[in-house]
Amino acid sequence: MEKVRVIRVPKSVWDLCEPCLSAGREIPDCDHDEVVYTFTASFGKNFEMDVKICNAETKNGGAYIDPVLFYKGCEVACVDVGDSLDCNYNIEYGKNNYTVVLMKPEA
Repeated sequence: MEKVRVIRVPKSVWDLCEPCLSAGREIPDCDHDEVVYTFTASFGKNFEMDVKICNAETKNGGAYIDPVLFYKGCEVACVDVGDSLDCNYNIEYGKNNYTVVLMKPEA
């Protein structure tokens, strides 16, 4: 079963993070290996997905997106890291397909 949630990323977060993500750079004024922002989508029945923006040094590939699926607060699945906010993050678990759609802020 397909389960989809949409999260609209705040403009301030988009403007700070997306250029760094797409260019493989670190996010300025943030510690290395820091989770800079976390967006959480609830799917009901104790399932949630965190989509985290994580910082890393440019020499190590720069900032990245880390999507993780949780059940009752415990990590149950994850996928490869991403490099854009303008993306859908999909995790298959059991017979379900959990998707978080990150959207640009409204103009």
